[in-house]
Amino acid sequence: MIDPEREKELFAAAGLNPEVAARQVARVRAFREGKGSAYFKVLEPATPKNRGIMVLGERERKRLAPRAEEFLSRGLLLGVVLAAGESRRYLKSPNLFYEALRAKERGEHELSKRIFEEIEAKEGEIVPRGLRPGELEDQPFYRLIPKEILQDPARVVRFIMGPGGLGCAELPKALLHGALLRGEPATYFELKLLEAKALNPTGRVLFIIQKKHLGLFEEASARAAARFGLEPGRVIFDFQAARHATVRIDKATGEVAMTEDRGAAVGMGGHGEIARDLNRILPEMREEAILLTNVDNLIGAGPRRLAEQKAALGLFLELRDDAARLEGALSVPNPGEDDLEHAKRLLEETFHTEAGTKEMARALARPITVMGMVENIGKDVGGGPFFIEEKGKRVKVCVEGPHLSPEDIEKLTELAGTEKGATHFNPVYVLREVKRDGKPLPIVMNPEYFIVTERLTGHTSTLHHETVLWEMVGNSGDSNLVFFEMTRGPEGIFNPSKLFTDAMGRDAEELGYSLP
Repeated sequence: MIDPEREKELFAAAGLNPEVAARQVARVRAFREGKGSAYFKVLEPATPKNRGIMVLGERERKRLAPRAEEFLSRGLLLGVVLAAGESRRYLKSPNLFYEALRAKERGEHELSKRIFEEIEAKEGEIVPRGLRPGELEDQPFYRLIPKEILQDPARVVRFIMGPGGLGCAELPKALLHGALLRGEPATYFELKLLEAKALNPTGRVLFIIQKKHLGLFEEASARAAARFGLEPGRVIFDFQAARHATVRIDKATGEVAMTEDRGAAVGMGGHGEIARDLNRILPEMREEAILLTNVDNLIGAGPRRLAEQKAALGLFLELRDDAARLEGALSVPNPGEDDLEHAKRLLEETFHTEAGTKEMARALARPITVMGMVENIGKDVGGGPFFIEEKGKRVKVCVEGPHLSPEDIEKLTELAGTEKGATHFNPVYVLREVKRDGKPLPIVMNPEYFIVTERLTGHTSTLHHETVLWEMVGNSGDSNLVFFEMTRGPEGIFNPSKLFTDAMGRDAEELGYSLP
């Protein structure tokens, strides 16, 4: 094994904090050897039945919407879109195909053969799913492919992935085409801009990107401004900092994985690390709340979707104002019994937080987080809402699959009746209070909320430490958290795009997107 001091030198050379990187690697190694884990002590799923998830009726939604509209008119909501992800995982099989072609050109025939074996074959011919005859024309980027190469899978893949074509291998996922809009391909970046314009026409939208992609996004922003009539100043960028990257270790050996030039292989440390950067910019923000969404979940912009979003924001504002009023009422000597009783109910029944009379005001001062969850239809993949035990307290938190032990999964599957042990999953819509009375409310980083993630680095299976944003912003140990139900399906909020085949045949206008 590499000497610990040499490892620290490698971490520093990669631009990381050597002490932080060493702690992360130690956790991953312990997990790999079965000596430690990121498992939580899970008590039960949060569900509508146990009031862990709030379900709004139609009357409630209509009542809450006007408050949201007034708030939006003042430009106090900052849309934050997590858009730092690379395209390679999204373009899974075309990327493998492309890597196999390049390996063959380099004379690495065994590597090329091994990669091709990972790609599903159909009728004896290897063609990536989504690019087969009869499928390709359903892709949003189909009309951008020269007609003379359409019958040659290798040339099509080269055009899609490589230089001289669409160059998708080097693009962030946000700049790939996610749907057709009036017959023209539209990128996820453009679709998220249309969402922001529909919901929050006077507010700003911040895209968290990798710094190396800034020029690409600035060009895309200028094109979108011309195409959709957007004011460029409303679109701003910040970066998922390289200093928050995480070291990858070889799964087979436990050694630090190395790059071709003998440096430590690193990857982005997950969305949780974005919390650090959001905290950095909070003092300069004029907005009082942020709306966090992933670039790969198309929320849509039609009337029904807008109404549901405004109801969510109205709920957030009602809870925020209620908590702020009660905090003030309980901060004086001898608070009224009605206020004490109201505060107790709000904390215990809505936020699921226990606090004695003397701690209530401090508990109410914590930031409000409202997280929209969608019903799990059986085999959905993503974080789920659970009650866990942390430091002797019952805490409500969004839990990822790797946080659950195999024993817990078996137990929870019986309780919830779904494969992942939860009735709901995947926070698709997160509203977070970031300022109150002009003072920033930082996002607390809990170092224990991490998962161990496996990836291919080159063609080596590697493991790395990854933090998950939802645990940072959605943890009732550090904020006043509410899970509530949002809709899914053709008319719903949840429309994920984890693989490029998810975009096949998708018409943006069916999701309510439209050109001015």
